[in-house]
Amino acid sequence: MSIEPPWSPKHDRVSGPTLHHVQSTWLTYETFYGLKEKPFSLSSDPAFFYSSPSHAAALDDLLSGIRRRESLSVLTGDIGTGKTTLCRTLLQNLDHKTFSAFVPDPFASREDLLKMVLMDFGVVSSDDFTSGRLKGLSRTELSFLLYEFLGTLAPLQAFAVVFIDEAQNLSLPLLEEIRILSDSDGREKQLQVVLVGQLELRQKLKLPEMRQVDQRVSVRCSLGPLDRDGVAGYVEHRLRMVGGSPDRIAFSQDATEAAYAASGGVPRVINRICDRALHLGHLRRAALLDREIIEIALADIETRTVVIETAIQASTQAAPEPVNDRFAAVDRRVEGSPGPNALEVADDSFIPASTQAAPERVDDWFAVMDRRVEGSPGPNALEVADDSFIPASTQAAPERVDDWFAAMDRRVEAAAGTSAVEVTDDLFVPAIVPEVQRTERVRAVRAVQPTRTEALRRTWLRRLKVAVLLVVLLSGAGLGFWLAWTILLESTAPPHTAAPWQPPQVPAVKSTTPTTP
Repeated sequence: MSIEPPWSPKHDRVSGPTLHHVQSTWLTYETFYGLKEKPFSLSSDPAFFYSSPSHAAALDDLLSGIRRRESLSVLTGDIGTGKTTLCRTLLQNLDHKTFSAFVPDPFASREDLLKMVLMDFGVVSSDDFTSGRLKGLSRTELSFLLYEFLGTLAPLQAFAVVFIDEAQNLSLPLLEEIRILSDSDGREKQLQVVLVGQLELRQKLKLPEMRQVDQRVSVRCSLGPLDRDGVAGYVEHRLRMVGGSPDRIAFSQDATEAAYAASGGVPRVINRICDRALHLGHLRRAALLDREIIEIALADIETRTVVIETAIQASTQAAPEPVNDRFAAVDRRVEGSPGPNALEVADDSFIPASTQAAPERVDDWFAVMDRRVEGSPGPNALEVADDSFIPASTQAAPERVDDWFAAMDRRVEAAAGTSAVEVTDDLFVPAIVPEVQRTERVRAVRAVQPTRTEALRRTWLRRLKVAVLLVVLLSGAGLGFWLAWTILLESTAPPHTAAPWQPPQVPAVKSTTPTTP
């Protein structure tokens, strides 16, 4: 039996050398190729850092800027070029006198940013902010706490550096706050900040209101895509880091050229292509992956991408035209409703999802809404905030509540395909319905019969409870019997009493004096 997926193309010809492995059809490609782990993972692992010309230059510049204690540095690059991996590699190359913090969330507020930095520096713990002595500190108090920590580093000749990833998403006020934190005036350059972001970060720093931030940038680095030779070296480096040997797994020159042409030299895209190619090569038991396998992998990735994009578009497409027309009619009614009789519509979600397949129900619903809008006098405005669409005036009209419940019962029975419905809560019961009517309505609905599995589970649970109860009763009875038997067998003889103490008697001594007759 083969595990080859249905989308995998069928080929009679297998190009390149072939590996023969016992039961290789059920092994993953890592085991098949003798790899210790996944070589083309999308995670930012510094162990896989590839020192291309642009990556090596950026790493050297940033490391030199940190050693010179530059207050603010900027690293930019396009999506997937390896910025985060380079930062994590840089963190491993810092000396023991440099404290580091990595902030992956660019949407944090000033308070959250200070908290993450303080926790990464090891000054405080998360419990201190949630339930400890530091709970509820203001921004100024958190800043003072950071400054106190930086002040303790001066006697030790130590320093601190903060990496902020995805910095292109930082707001302009927060960038200005970071500039103030990295300001070395009076701090003896104890704190350094490295902003890491996409190419949009350059444009944001060139804005007129960001002049002060841009003027304080001392180191500017940029990462570019790999060239043709860089892609081949990158693939070989990745395979070598996980224990791959050329005699068991290798990419041909045509394969690396095809990967370069399809990815444009972006490492993240290369990882996706090569990972899929290794999977296909494992299914074909090929040790040499050629251009044909790369092209098949590309087609597979594009097909999956199209399917995902189609699903996203289908989920976000607009409502059918008739529904849009009727919404427009409701809008016109709302705009034309005078004074307090205006409709208060919180959102457009009060159309049940099941009505798309039943236009007649939509027509009936809008007809009811038309009659209620036209006939709602004075302050009896409709308050539509969810799927309940129950007017606020129904407290004075119980017959409308009954009609609504009857309609809901019919919809539930039609959707479930059976008349057995179990109501476990008051989810779709309006809050305006009196508690008595709600209870009677819930009781009137019949419960669903349990499945066979549920019935067996309940039966065995009941048997287990009875068995536990019997064990407890028998244990208590056995303990009582043992106590009674012990009491009955206890000796009833009176206790031995010792005679009162008496002094020892001196024995009588016979007299040796002769008696006279």
